[in-house]
Amino acid sequence: MGLNNPTYAHRMNRRVTLVDAIGEPSGDMDVVAAHTAPGFIHLACSAVVFGPGQTVLLQRRADHKPTFGGLWSNTCCTHPFAGEIPHHGAQRRMQEEIGVTVELSPVGSFRYRAVDLRTGMVEHEFDQVSIAVVESTDFSFALNHQEVAEVAFVPLDAIAAFDVTPWFDMVLRIAVLGRDASDVSAAGH
Repeated sequence: MGLNNPTYAHRMNRRVTLVDAIGEPSGDMDVVAAHTAPGFIHLACSAVVFGPGQTVLLQRRADHKPTFGGLWSNTCCTHPFAGEIPHHGAQRRMQEEIGVTVELSPVGSFRYRAVDLRTGMVEHEFDQVSIAVVESTDFSFALNHQEVAEVAFVPLDAIAAFDVTPWFDMVLRIAVLGRDASDVSAAGH
């Protein structure tokens, strides 16, 4: 399997921004090459949407995804386009994957590396995390099933029961800290 899967043919011409250990751009690379072992560190962005009652919007990645398919993760993850502000990239991708538009606010970043033992593909990313807080869970989702199997608003204290992606715990930790430390007001949808 992997990024050469026909389902991901549209990604073959995509490039990601390579970065150094502190997230400074150092070039670019084909997305497939960047995710091939040993993996090259590149820029990523993640979104977390918080709902009422201490809930968070999770997505279960499509089973056939080349990295960590079938696992639950934060609301959205992607690679920003060259020159794209990371939280704008996350907003774009959220619309593409689940059909939702919310205003995101950046709250932090981290670096991680994880190997998908099923496919051999590597996620080695400098991930910039953004959040939104919404007052209602009444969304009209339009799921792109090439990317997302399902979505759900889940209470924070129930997440431990879910099989999650390797980066999810750190994304959520940064998102919760960012939400608690800032005055992120509820966004519309």
